[in-house]
Amino acid sequence: MKKIFLLIFIISAKLNSQNFQGRVEYETSYQVISEKENEASLKKDLGTKMTLTIKNGFYKEVTNSEYGNLHLYNPQENRLYFTDKFTPKILYYYEGNKEPNTKATYTVIKNAETILGHLCDKLIYQTDSYEIVYFYSKDLKFDQKYVKNFTYLNRNKKLEIMKSICLKQIITTKNFIGTMTAVKITPVEVSDEEFIKPYYTELIKQ
Repeated sequence: MKKIFLLIFIISAKLNSQNFQGRVEYETSYQVISEKENEASLKKDLGTKMTLTIKNGFYKEVTNSEYGNLHLYNPQENRLYFTDKFTPKILYYYEGNKEPNTKATYTVIKNAETILGHLCDKLIYQTDSYEIVYFYSKDLKFDQKYVKNFTYLNRNKKLEIMKSICLKQIITTKNFIGTMTAVKITPVEVSDEEFIKPYYTELIKQ
C-alpha cells in the first residue's frame, strides 16, 4: 500500500512540475482616461480578444486587433515575430536582446485573486511611463529558462518572478487603462506546426 501511495505522489509531483501546454482565451476591456484616446479606436487597434497557444517555451498570440494581430515567440532564436493587418505579407521581428534590462520596480502580492479556479499572486511592474499588473498562478508553469536572454522590456525579469503564464493583465498609461482577463483555459497537446512562421515576402527587424 505504501508503494502505491509513493507512486501516486511521484506521478503527481512530476505533473505539477511540468510547464503548461495548451491554449488560453482572453477578453480585453478599456477605460479611457484622456481626451487623446477613445474606446472604439483602442478596441480596433489593440483588440478585444486574444488566444494564447503555448508549448515548451514557444508561444503564439492571435488577436482581433489591427496592430500586432499575431505574435510568435521562438525561444531557440530568441525572437518575437509579429504581423499587422495593414501589411499582411511582411513579417516583423524583435530580437529578444534588442535592449538591455531597464530600470523598473517589481512588487509581489501573494494570493491576490482567484481566476478560473486558480489562486493567483500579483506582480506590480512599474516604469517611468506606465504600470502593468500581472496575475499569475503557480498551477500554470512557464520556465524562465526559455526567456532568460529576452531582456527587451524586461521580459526575463518578469518571468523570473512569475515562473508562470499570466491570467490577467492591467496596463495603466497616461491615456487609458486596459484589462485583459482569461475566460477559458484548455490544457491540450499542441502540435509543433502551430509555431511555424506565417507566409511572408519580406522580413523586417524592428
